Amino acid sequence: MNFKKIMVLLLTLSSLSLLGCKSQELSEALTRDYETIEGEITSLGGIRVNKVITSVFQSEDGQVFYAYSDRYDLNDAQYSGKKIEAYGLVTSHEELDKSLFEIRMINDVAEEAVEVLTVENKEYSNQSMGFKLIYSNDWVLAEDPSSISFTAPVETGTGTSASEITASTEDSYPDIVLVTETAGKLTKNSTDPLDERADEIRDFVRAKYSNLVGVGSELSYLGVDKLFAVRYKTLTGDIYYFVPKNASLFEISFNHPSVADKVDHTNTFYDMVASFRFIPAQSNTSSELPEEELNEVTDEPVDEEPAAEKVVIQIPTGFREFESTPFKFKILYPSSWYYSGGSSGYDFNNEPIEDDTKVLIRLDMSSSGSVGSASSGSTFSITSKVGERYYKLSGDTEWKSTMETMSQSIEVITE
Repeated sequence: MNFKKIMVLLLTLSSLSLLGCKSQELSEALTRDYETIEGEITSLGGIRVNKVITSVFQSEDGQVFYAYSDRYDLNDAQYSGKKIEAYGLVTSHEELDKSLFEIRMINDVAEEAVEVLTVENKEYSNQSMGFKLIYSNDWVLAEDPSSISFTAPVETGTGTSASEITASTEDSYPDIVLVTETAGKLTKNSTDPLDERADEIRDFVRAKYSNLVGVGSELSYLGVDKLFAVRYKTLTGDIYYFVPKNASLFEISFNHPSVADKVDHTNTFYDMVASFRFIPAQSNTSSELPEEELNEVTDEPVDEEPAAEKVVIQIPTGFREFESTPFKFKILYPSSWYYSGGSSGYDFNNEPIEDDTKVLIRLDMSSSGSVGSASSGSTFSITSKVGERYYKLSGDTEWKSTMETMSQSIEVITE
């Protein structure tokens, strides 16, 4: 029963309390009609209007009747508070402010079947643009040649789905995730310092995205392969990742309109970002293409050494290798984790690293230090010297063995 119906019934019961002392016999009916009405029966709650009247009946269109029955106990749980179809005699009387409904027959009203959508994760793969990700199947997918949008279901308590949005639902704009290949053409690649790559991306954003002028940015790593990206977040909750792929620049963005009662799908967006992965574009999968062109989709430099001369390094299960181009070293870290770097070190965490993220493991680098490990309360740290630099890993003792593996894996990159 909705709020409007509840208020009507409260007002009705309030008026009944004023009539409670008038338990006189009813006068001759002014009108008499036989009707079939759908509605709900509500108890009088102990208020006595007349020795005949036992209940209140409210129709689907909001009309309220006094009600009684010689055939049914209207206060029985199988009728009271339930939607029913009632047939009987409706009369009006001079001393009653509402018509009287003598219910002679009751039929249950079949509940309307509600189609329930099973929400599941689904993989989306775009061969022409060369990427794939996981999204929820209750989002609406729309494809253009160089742009893919994922529109969230509108959840404002109205039950409106994204596919049903029209111009009349102005306050129910949905969250939208967009993946698009921008017009940006990059000259920097993975052999260049990260700061230079980031500056080139920022220059493009500054020139083409007026809504991001003045918005701070930071280096980030996203997706299954921890792809390098520059991230922007506006005060209204919009999030932009700009990800290089060879000479192209991709935008992965999240638009969250400022509607107070609307569900925020930011966490769902981060899940989509975490599943993002570049794949060979359809135009690059022909067997006629040279092998070096196929390799370029990874955003990693092509190893020009003959395969027979490569030294195979055994990487422990559950770890992957990270190379720091600016600082010329490499280190192993948990394969499902994320990392973020700055001028003095790197943070490692098992979820995307944002401004308020509690970092699990911190790597600090310096030109001096003391080699060894130390524990203090719930904190553990281990320092090693590799080449001319000291590398200190610190975090909760829960991650002690992980930090030991990471520390032992540090190598200087020599060119």
